[in-house]
Amino acid sequence: MPGRGPLVRRTFAVVGGGAAGLYALGVSPGVDTMAFIVLGLATAAALALGPVMNGAPRRPWFIISAVCVLFAVGAGVRPAALAVTGWQVALPDLFVLPGYALLFLGLGMLLHRREGVRDLHATVDTLIVLLGVASLSVTLLALPASEVVGRPLWLSLASAVYPVLDVLLLCVLVQLWFTSTQFTWSLAALSAASTALLAADFVYALLGTRGILQAPHAVDVVFAVSFLLLGFSALHPSVRLLGVGGRRQVQAWTPLRMLVIALALSVPVVLLAMHPSGGALRLGLAAAAVLGIGLLLLRATAAVRALGRAQRVTEHEAAHDALTGLPNRGYVDAWLQRRLGRGRALTLLFLDLDGFKLVNDSYGHATGDELLRAVAGRLRAVAPQRSVLGRLGGDEFVLALEQNDRDPRELATDFLSGIDAAFALTEADVTVTASVGIACSARPGRPAPTGQDLIREADTAMYRAKALGRGSVAVFDDSMRSSVRERLDLEQALRQALALDELSVHFQPVVALTSGEVVSHEALVRWTHPVRGNVPPDSFIGLAEETGLIVEIGDWVLDRSLEVLAARRAAGAGSLTVAVNVAGRQLVDPLFGGRVCAALHRHGLPPSALKLEITESAMLQEDVTVTHTMDWLVGAGVALSMDDFGTGFSSLSYLRRLPVAEVKIDRSFVAGMVDSAADEEIIRAATAMAHALRLSVVAEGIETLAQRDLLAALGVDRGQGWLYGRPVAFDAYAEAGSVTEPSLSSMTASGRTVGTGSS
Repeated sequence: MPGRGPLVRRTFAVVGGGAAGLYALGVSPGVDTMAFIVLGLATAAALALGPVMNGAPRRPWFIISAVCVLFAVGAGVRPAALAVTGWQVALPDLFVLPGYALLFLGLGMLLHRREGVRDLHATVDTLIVLLGVASLSVTLLALPASEVVGRPLWLSLASAVYPVLDVLLLCVLVQLWFTSTQFTWSLAALSAASTALLAADFVYALLGTRGILQAPHAVDVVFAVSFLLLGFSALHPSVRLLGVGGRRQVQAWTPLRMLVIALALSVPVVLLAMHPSGGALRLGLAAAAVLGIGLLLLRATAAVRALGRAQRVTEHEAAHDALTGLPNRGYVDAWLQRRLGRGRALTLLFLDLDGFKLVNDSYGHATGDELLRAVAGRLRAVAPQRSVLGRLGGDEFVLALEQNDRDPRELATDFLSGIDAAFALTEADVTVTASVGIACSARPGRPAPTGQDLIREADTAMYRAKALGRGSVAVFDDSMRSSVRERLDLEQALRQALALDELSVHFQPVVALTSGEVVSHEALVRWTHPVRGNVPPDSFIGLAEETGLIVEIGDWVLDRSLEVLAARRAAGAGSLTVAVNVAGRQLVDPLFGGRVCAALHRHGLPPSALKLEITESAMLQEDVTVTHTMDWLVGAGVALSMDDFGTGFSSLSYLRRLPVAEVKIDRSFVAGMVDSAADEEIIRAATAMAHALRLSVVAEGIETLAQRDLLAALGVDRGQGWLYGRPVAFDAYAEAGSVTEPSLSSMTASGRTVGTGSS
């Protein structure tokens, strides 16, 4: 049905337009009657089909469709009724008056579907217009029509009813416009149809005041045009919006709307001046004028109150967090500034949830929001009196209060006690901890801080607390400021490192434990700064992940690693592969898989030449993009390895559903396995489970022959570590196919290498 809309509109234009045109010609009374009936029935069909095709409410239009049938029948019997005398003269009214009732019902149902119909401002404006138009209609049309001498009283009353009905129809039309939030062609056509109907009725009513029952044919043509416009209103696609209104906080008095209301208010006053005497009429006009002014005052009062409410809501929303209802950053900063400006000594606690991202990744952002609201409720319950608890954004909360004799660390501990117990959320019971940074405005030898200074210092102390471990508390001191500045300088230097060619890729061999054959190399990024020298990876890899630079750096490492591998394969190392580390930020990029395959193609390497190492926490993110990217890479032929296995949040059962070909046992277990039976059993169990799932096992951090021999005995397939070589530039290797037995001169008598360190 929706696809037939243009055909139906064209058919109505031909049939309805042809009938209206034939009626306008006025060929003969019989032809005119038939043309008008055809037009009415065509319009009724359009009113029934249009809403169905365009997804509009059907019932109101079905009722208005019946109106057209009644009006058409009334037009059909009018010529015969005018040819006789007696009660038959009113025969058309027996059909037209019920048609008006149904018309009000249908339009009223459209209004009822609108939210805006319940708006006080629109309703009051409509009542003001009603008073003005009703005063005009009753004075100039209804009363004169009812007082015509020489015709039956019932006929005079019928003639007087039509002006009243027209007033009501006009008010419904005004209400439709006042409750609309946008212009639509369907509303415009409906308004034009109603206006044409009102104009024709006005002429009939004006003639009725002179006792004339039949208007010129041209007036009846206006009725035909009204039918035609009504049909197009129902057939236009925007008809579905006629049942949709909009409610504003305060209905605006646009210039056009003000003009309409001003004219409506002036009508009773002008009519009073025109009728210095008149008894009941003058009393009614005076009452209409007073009531109109009263409605105007009501409208103005309601508007002022609504604006006040809207302003209070806006001010509250501007100063408070939408999710938790707590004061936001702007409110907290203003509160701090006022107190500090009065010389008050303040303490600020900056609280950040530990592992909140893991909750979001595991259960979704809706659960994360639920947790934040629950945390806010708990913190609000334990916040001291005369303090301000706010949320700065994300999972960051602050508590500001005036300093007292209490140790701020004790205050932080009491504050944290509010979130000790588990949170019963919709998806799961979640236990969280928080790290707290503390800043105090009153410190010896320091200038008066601003509110932003205090927030920044507490934020810095919070990061120090994070470094101490979950649930820690740290108080800001001046030494932290230098560490923050150092971090900013390091971040700026890292942003320039790629452009200045300060980064390089080093490679560490991965060796088959039983044969000593080099089967792969792990690519590791290194940074040599012209002033800082060799920057340890632990100092900049985490920073790169926090700032997002890891994506650009990761792409560069991947490309450089494949470039070197392609050169080595061309030199004869045909089966050599390379392993490249991938960060979680790279996996959430939907274009990452495409860039990997493009890099392989660029260097002429098959997907089997590359292995991507992903940490447990990154691999277990509950993110559709991460899952899709891993599946896509495996489908393309790239192998995935779970790095640092055993240090994350997974269990061995996760290996069944993850698309990995290899697990890498973390160096912490290898370092303790010789002296710790527990670590040895962990490696034994992990190896057995991996082999049962047809996965390879690699051990990291092998430094001694004793570790190598024990790992081989436990069934570990491959290993890497200082025993086989430190990460160096690839061209430092004499060959890529094998490594010699490690030199005993590099080991102590106990079998452990001199010095410690990571791969």
